[in-house]
Amino acid sequence: MSIVYDHSRRHAQSVPGRIAIAGFGDFEVARACHPRITTVAVDCMGIGTAAGELLLRVIDGMRDGDRPPAETVLIPFRVEQRESS
Repeated sequence: MSIVYDHSRRHAQSVPGRIAIAGFGDFEVARACHPRITTVAVDCMGIGTAAGELLLRVIDGMRDGDRPPAETVLIPFRVEQRESS
């Protein structure tokens, strides 16, 4: 995100006029930039917890000789609309 942002500033490409920028993770730097960066805010703790639980189920299943079925885990998110888009 910051590489694109820095490049656009060095080459006088207006954000969001000529280029729109969006990030992922809603890190503090997105709020500190000017213009502030639009970003997708996710539950990082929820992603880690879900991944860990899934991994433990797979390990337990392999110990029992089973192969757990593929699984989709939905983690909530929201788009933080800011000035960069």
